[in-house]
Amino acid sequence: MSVDGYIAGPNGEMDWMVWDWDDKLKNYVFELTESVDTIILGRKMTDGFISLWSDVIPNLMTRHQSIDRMRLQKRC
Repeated sequence: MSVDGYIAGPNGEMDWMVWDWDDKLKNYVFELTESVDTIILGRKMTDGFISLWSDVIPNLMTRHQSIDRMRLQKRC
């Protein structure tokens, strides 16, 4: 993030945020954000989040169930 609050490039690109997410990184992010129940977005980011999460939410329960099964298998 720049001093003036921008996280996108000069043309609005956000490609710097894309990298390969291995299982270690996925688990870290999940544990870090698991307890979050509120996020605050600016006007311009809201449109992108709404369009993304409108597609993700129907599959969210399936993902959490998979993660829960994975955690149970690690304990056994």
